Amino acid sequence: TKPLKKTRKAVNSAKEKAKAFDEKHHVVDKSKNAASTTKEKAKEFDEKHHVVDKTKRAASSAKIKAQEFDEKHHVVDKTKAAASSAKVKAHEFDEKHHVVDKSKAAAAKGYQNMKDFNEKHDITGKAARGFMDLTKKIQGSSGNGKTAGKS
Repeated sequence: TKPLKKTRKAVNSAKEKAKAFDEKHHVVDKSKNAASTTKEKAKEFDEKHHVVDKTKRAASSAKIKAQEFDEKHHVVDKTKAAASSAKVKAHEFDEKHHVVDKSKAAAAKGYQNMKDFNEKHDITGKAARGFMDLTKKIQGSSGNGKTAGKS
């Protein structure tokens, strides 16, 4: 197929150009060297300042303190209980006041009102025609040296 051959040709051409550019400017080698140098400097910095070990110890300590705090104050259990209670109360409130049903009905009515208004006044049709006219004007002006919006 013709489009596939053109695509392959374009890909091969781009590949050859990229290879030639790399051979001339040594981009791949420079990138490898930069990455290697960065890795070595990071390793030296860590050996000098022990960042990785300090971070691991801090994380471990924070985890232990969080567990101790939870054991003392039962934060997780209280949070679960509060969430469960809120869920039950929300359900009871909805059963009493029918919030979900009223919201669905209001949304459906709002949608129907918009649909009726659009059918009466053809808003979407007018907008589509306006965009098509604007597109034609832009395309027409770009072909004759004029810029969009200027004569």
